[in-house]
Amino acid sequence: MNALHFPTSPVLSKLLIYSGISLSRAETASIPAVCFEENYFLDSAQVIREQSKTQGISLRIQYSSYRSNKPYEDKRFSEEKKVFFGDTCQDVLSTLGSPMKIYYKSDDRMKIHSTSEEKYNPSNQSDYFYNYITLGLDILFDAVTNTVKKLILHTNYPGHYNFNSYYRCHFEIPLFRTDPINTGEFERMLITPFSKWEEVQEFLEQPVDRPAVLNRCSSTNTSNPFGATFCYGVEDMIFEVMQNGHIACVTVYNTSESSSSSSSSS
Repeated sequence: MNALHFPTSPVLSKLLIYSGISLSRAETASIPAVCFEENYFLDSAQVIREQSKTQGISLRIQYSSYRSNKPYEDKRFSEEKKVFFGDTCQDVLSTLGSPMKIYYKSDDRMKIHSTSEEKYNPSNQSDYFYNYITLGLDILFDAVTNTVKKLILHTNYPGHYNFNSYYRCHFEIPLFRTDPINTGEFERMLITPFSKWEEVQEFLEQPVDRPAVLNRCSSTNTSNPFGATFCYGVEDMIFEVMQNGHIACVTVYNTSESSSSSSSSS
């Protein structure tokens, strides 16, 4: 830099940090063992779908035996875990362990003022979420049956209201359409956290209903500095899309009236 001459002092505009021998051949670096701290992280996730209906999700989870006082004993492990619609909260706890947080739906908070009989009526209970932050996953349970009814997959994009609240969920969602050339055959698109909404629309080749506008705000602030997002419904999924076209999160829900766990057959 001392040999270069500039009319004015140069200002840094971009800094790229990557793993690999060159930027064009950069690879995702593995999580350092010291970062695990007895947590587990998501390597990949495949949404299980049959005949345009979501059945559940398959998670490839990695964890480490690293201990700060015995760094030489570091070992990496990887396991496949599956969660299906209709699984009970006990099933999920056995499969994924305890969630980082449990959240009860905020729109039911006024039930604290209900009478004693109303409070303990099963039909008046609040649905609740298990928040698995390091997996980028929320699981919604029905208050009456205590079974899985929704899955929320977070992409953790900058500029979204929940940015840096979750790790990115590296999901893959298969989407199918009828092949316009070969009648009776289907074309397949794989939606990932890096897919843009315009790509999904182009693949669908059909008008998508007007989106619902979502403008989040915290309990202490009345404004959202990141702006509104747009929610589009496709089959049994809801895509929350940011103003720049990136997918902020995907909600998949159970369309069956009576769900039965498929984990016994897997």
